Amino acid sequence: MPVDEHALHALHAGGDADGWNLTRWDPATVDPRKGHLESTFIKLNDPTSPRALWVKLTIFAPTDRTSGGPPFERGKTVAEAWAIAFDHAGDEPSPTSYRDAPGAERPAPRARHVAVKQTVPIEAATLARERPFRLRVAGVEVASEADGALRLRGEVEHGEGRVRFDLVLTPRDRAPLVPFPHAAMYTGALPKSKLVTPILDALAEGTVDVDRGTGEHARWEVHAWPAMQGHNWGTRHADLYAWAHCNCWREPEGRELVLEGLSGRVRVGPVTTPLLTVVAVRWRGVRYEAGSIREILRARGAIDGHRRWTFEARHADAAIAGSLTMRDDDVVGLYYPNPDGEMTYCLNSKLAHATLRFAPRGRPPLTLTSEAAALEIGTHAAHHGARMYV
Repeated sequence: MPVDEHALHALHAGGDADGWNLTRWDPATVDPRKGHLESTFIKLNDPTSPRALWVKLTIFAPTDRTSGGPPFERGKTVAEAWAIAFDHAGDEPSPTSYRDAPGAERPAPRARHVAVKQTVPIEAATLARERPFRLRVAGVEVASEADGALRLRGEVEHGEGRVRFDLVLTPRDRAPLVPFPHAAMYTGALPKSKLVTPILDALAEGTVDVDRGTGEHARWEVHAWPAMQGHNWGTRHADLYAWAHCNCWREPEGRELVLEGLSGRVRVGPVTTPLLTVVAVRWRGVRYEAGSIREILRARGAIDGHRRWTFEARHADAAIAGSLTMRDDDVVGLYYPNPDGEMTYCLNSKLAHATLRFAPRGRPPLTLTSEAAALEIGTHAAHHGARMYV
């Protein structure tokens, strides 16, 4: 679906999540030499325990020389439903051994994440072509409701694992985050990956059921879990990128603060750009979004060891700096093929450690921490050292 530039400018200043969520894939206009990628995703975190849910619905249109994987033919567009139940709370810590010295620290609980994925022909999916927004892939449906809430329900299974959910997300902030400063960056060829956050901050209610395939079943009762919903599309993933989001802070001062940011390195012909960084904070209803061309060029971001992202940016009314780090056992590795067949490895955690220093002009600076941040690092490097799940 082509993006109307006049509508884009209106959306940039307004709060039309449904408009930003409409499907961008159009088989009549997709270049078969380039293909198309598109994802609609939701994440939510338990504010009291190290648990999180991530659900993604994807359209994958390969080039005329590649495929979406067996049994699909070359050039055949597919739709995918993904889910990850992140759980670092399931196992009790191992008891100390009698050989340990008195007071020895007990090992941390093992992570027990469940990652599942299903793929269907695009003809079996219901795409979001008009308002009200409704998207269905395999057994998962996400749709807007009359009051502006977002309903997510269904299940994804893979092998013996299964994740089932029935949730309602009620936005706390109804203005989408549009990180790129110009309409041409959403309507033109560059950047090759475009993203927007239709619902930056929400609270989730409902249930999540997790079957690990071992005969063990867990039900999560979801009450007022901080959540968000994003949408991205384009012709390929950035060569190297980090994306982060956090709206679940340890300190009470962070209850009204949301952080989102990204750094990406893209290929323009034979040239690969340096990392470009965009950082946004919303605090007490005020936007501190360092997304102008000048602010992007001045911002700094670094990706270290495929596990850590650090950033520093300056908005006209605030200085923003911080870092996010994910532990090895809280990384779920995902295979993200590009339409041309090149593989991107996505290292995905929704239980990352975050530290933020936010200094609004004329006010004392805030220092916030979290163990419930989202951090995704994408790389072409196969030696990233993470366990690959699906």
